[in-house]
This record gives sequence, C-alpha cells and structure tokens, in this order.
Amino acid sequence: MQDEKTQRDLPQGLLAVIGSMVGLGPVRFPVRGFARAFSSLEHPVYRYLWPAALCSTLGTWMQNVAAAWLLYDMTKSEVLLGIDQAVTSLPIVLLLPLSGVLADKVSRKTLLVISNITMLCAATFLSVSTACHWLVWWHIIAVSFVQGLSMGLAIPSIQSLVPAIVGEKYLNNAIALNAIQFNLSRALGPAIGGIMYEKAGAQWSFGANALSFLPILGVLLWLRAPAVKKSDDSIIKSLAGGFAYVRSRRDLVTMLALIVLVGVCVSPVMTMLPAYVSDQAGGQVSDYSTLLSLFGAGALIGAAMLAARSDQRPTPWRALPIAMLMSLCLISLGYFHHEWVIRTMVFVTGVAFSGSMVRLFTAIISSTPDAVRGRVSSYQVLAFRSGMPIGALTAGFVAKAIGVNGAFILNGSVLLVLIVFVAQGVRRHEVEYQHRPISNDHEVADGS
Repeated sequence: MQDEKTQRDLPQGLLAVIGSMVGLGPVRFPVRGFARAFSSLEHPVYRYLWPAALCSTLGTWMQNVAAAWLLYDMTKSEVLLGIDQAVTSLPIVLLLPLSGVLADKVSRKTLLVISNITMLCAATFLSVSTACHWLVWWHIIAVSFVQGLSMGLAIPSIQSLVPAIVGEKYLNNAIALNAIQFNLSRALGPAIGGIMYEKAGAQWSFGANALSFLPILGVLLWLRAPAVKKSDDSIIKSLAGGFAYVRSRRDLVTMLALIVLVGVCVSPVMTMLPAYVSDQAGGQVSDYSTLLSLFGAGALIGAAMLAARSDQRPTPWRALPIAMLMSLCLISLGYFHHEWVIRTMVFVTGVAFSGSMVRLFTAIISSTPDAVRGRVSSYQVLAFRSGMPIGALTAGFVAKAIGVNGAFILNGSVLLVLIVFVAQGVRRHEVEYQHRPISNDHEVADGS
C-alpha cells in the first residue's frame, strides 16, 4: 500500500521539486471543480457567442491542416512551410498595435464583422480555385497573408469585447473558456480536416471553413455590443499611452517576455510537423492530423484545468515550471522516434503549452482596465505572434541544416535555459503580480 501511495504522489512531488527549484512554489493540477469550468455560459449573450466562435475556429483548423499538407505535397519544402506560417503571423504582428488602438476607440463589433467577412471570402477563393484546378502553391501563401491581416484586425477586438460583455463576475472563466473553444477546435478540426482531405479533397476543407463563418457573423450582427469609452487622443498618442502603461508594470513586461520565449521555441511543434511526419512517423496526412489533434486535446485539458480554477486569483509565475516541462518534451521529440513516445510528447506539450499561455493571458487581461484593454491585448498577442514567425522561420532553416530532430532538440534546450534565467530574475528582483487594475481609466487612456 505504501508503494502504491508513493507512486501516486510521485508526479505531484516531482512538480513540487521543480517549482521549489525556481522559488515559485508547487504547481497544482486540479481534479475537482470542473462543474465551474463552463460557468460563464450562464451569461445569455456569451451562451451564443461561444459556440459560434467554436464553429468558426473549427473551420479554420480544417483549412489549416489541408493548406499545410497541400503546400508540402506540392513543393516538398520545409522552408515554404516556415514561410507560410510566417506570412500568417507577420501581418498580425504589424497590424496589432494599430488594431489595439482601434479596439479602444471605435466599434469592436464592426471590426469583427469586417475581419470575418474577409476570411470567409479568402476561404471561398481557396475552395473554388482548388475545385477548378487553378490553385498554385503561392495562392496558399497569399491566402495565409490575408488571413493574418484579418486576424490581426480581429484579435484585440474579441479579447476586449468578451470581458465587456460578461463583466467582472465571469471574466476569468470566459478567458479560460475561450481557450477551451480554441483548443477543442484544435483537437477536432485537424482530425475532421484530415479525413475530409483524404476522402473528398482539399476543396471541401476550404469550403467548410467558408461556411463556418456564417454563425459568428449572425451572432455579431445580432449582438448589441457595449459602448466603448472613446478618447479624442490621436492614434500616436493612444499608442504611446498603451506602451507607457505596459512599461510601468514590471509584471506585465515579464509576462510578455515569457510569451515571446514560448512562441519562439515551441513553434517547431506546429510548423515542422508535416516534415516530421513525412520523414519518420508514417508519412500520411492522417498521421499528421492525428498529432495535431493530440496537441489540441492536450491543450484542451490544460485550459479546462484552469477554467475549473477560474474563481481563484491568477498565478502567472507558475507558468515557469510548466514551460520547463514543455522544453523537456521538445527535446524528447528530437531524441525518441517510437510512435507512442511521439504521440505522448505531443500531447503533453499541448497540456503544458495551454497551461502556461492561458495562465499568462488570464493574468494579463484580468489585471487590465477596460480603457486600455484593447491596447494591452494587442501587446499580449503581439508578444506571442512575434515569437511565432521568428521561431517558424528559424526552425525551417535549422531543420534544413541539421534536420527536424535537431530543430526540436535545439529549441527545447534554448527554452529550458531561458526559462531558468527568467525564473531566477523574477525571484531576485521580487517581481510581484499586480492583480487589481488601477481605477482611473482616464489616466490610463491618455498615458499620463
């Protein structure tokens, strides 16, 4: 009996040792409270918005898996896979500062309607051109660029609109629930997209994505969005005000830096999977979609764990030992080639990725007042999205030079070293998380 108890306590004890090593306390994975995981759906508006967003994101993942596999099938180029990921992320990086200001100055609902109509048209173009045999490889990259622009316009608005809709009571849960819908679609979308690709062709995956935007457009047109407290400041002054607010908080700067690190180092898991699968894990689109689904399933579980604890104060520094676990998974993917090891490591990476990112995202948004929330949201996503194209491009060239396995090992090792460095900095400089946002929205808005 004692041996069985020791075995049950070993994972929790190991995590406690890791947490204590960086001076941040143990990481606790909840097994109770899942009845509270969907409490924000009690809000009547969010009850319709959440499934509509799920449908849209599900379609996007179906298109992504079809487009990535089709691009690699047409070109056999790891570099083009990295470029495709980069041209999706770079427009978001370039547009986010402006779209964050717009989310604090104009109708967030209007911005979301425009972006969703644009993505609907882009998906329709891919579907029609593939069905009519007009598609060439650069069409896929061009559509990825348009998708990146549309997402860059939409992200600060949706992240600012949801807290304004649900209010303080459901704020933390709604943020976690957004992660659940994204990762649920990440788990189901690639599997459905892979089956549809093999059975019916890529045009049906693209067409399904076009149709998936109709529910979210319907909800947005029906929605009476809360009014934004507009400012007469110029765009430049608003940009400066948002930057000044972020710079004034060391905890925000540290959390944004962590998001960048994870984005840079974990991007090979998603970007290089087509080449990784093609080279050593079966070589079929179904194997690729299975790994994507496993990553999504792990991320879904990680988000659900945090949703179940959404009634408690955010704990951003516990993302550090979780990121350490993620780095070990990346190194294992480079060293071990057994199918069950690959699938397990991809799944655990998904759990750790979601557990760290959602924890940081929740801490940032819940400590930010509404007057500056659009701009802070844009910096939050900017941190993540700027890491993604850098990591994607770097991983593509590194994989070409030393192989895909080498890219995983290198990124995992770099992430491990940098996380230890950041953890020691947090402890040494006593960086404390400011849970409560400041109350004077006017001072935040103009950066004074």
